[in-house]
Amino acid sequence: MRGEHPPYCTCKECTKKRLGKFLGQKPEKRRKDPRETKPVVPQKTKPLRTQATAPIRFLRKIWRKIPLSIHKLFLSLIVIAGLVDIIRRGYLLFTQRTDPIRNTVIFLVELGLWLWIVVILRSRRYKYRQPKLKLVFITVIAITLVCAFAGIEPLSSYKDEVFNSITDYLEERQAIREAAEIAEAEKLATEEEARIESEALAKAEAERKAEEEAKAKEERIIQETLKAERLAFELINKERMLNGCMPTV
Repeated sequence: MRGEHPPYCTCKECTKKRLGKFLGQKPEKRRKDPRETKPVVPQKTKPLRTQATAPIRFLRKIWRKIPLSIHKLFLSLIVIAGLVDIIRRGYLLFTQRTDPIRNTVIFLVELGLWLWIVVILRSRRYKYRQPKLKLVFITVIAITLVCAFAGIEPLSSYKDEVFNSITDYLEERQAIREAAEIAEAEKLATEEEARIESEALAKAEAERKAEEEAKAKEERIIQETLKAERLAFELINKERMLNGCMPTV
């Protein structure tokens, strides 16, 4: 027991608290002494904030929903791009190849923004945040593709070689497919010609057989007719001889 009573105290109040704790009862709340007064702490007045417009609130809401790792990756890419642009603009400015006043102002503003983003990245919020490997890999691939299609060497040459190889492969496959289709068409035409020729040969063979059968039938009829004539001639001569006439030749 805390307070003025020691742990081994057996007074009525301590015994009641022990029994209540043992039986699972909640201890009674200690009544506040009206004589006890808290010191009045002066409250700090917060400065009034101007309400942001709807687009700014919307963008802020979207920005807060994005994970901090993506924030750090985005800011890191801005720092790298800004450093490259600062070096390029500084080189053009100090070699006097551009408008000095306008580019000096842009150079100083860009340098200030770059330092401000670097300070943000070194703050506690982003210092121990690390983007995931998958996110970094996808970002590097996206930047490489953008540089390749923007005409930056040697990525643009590599991109052209890859596209040319892909185009050659597709054209080769198309040529192989067309050759296969032509060969298939020729094969079908050859088969059709062979079928027509075989049908013509079969038809000619059938006509030849029909002609041979017709000739054989005609010869058979002629032979039968000659036999009938010979029989009639012999019968006539026989009747003539029976009647006492000379046989005909």
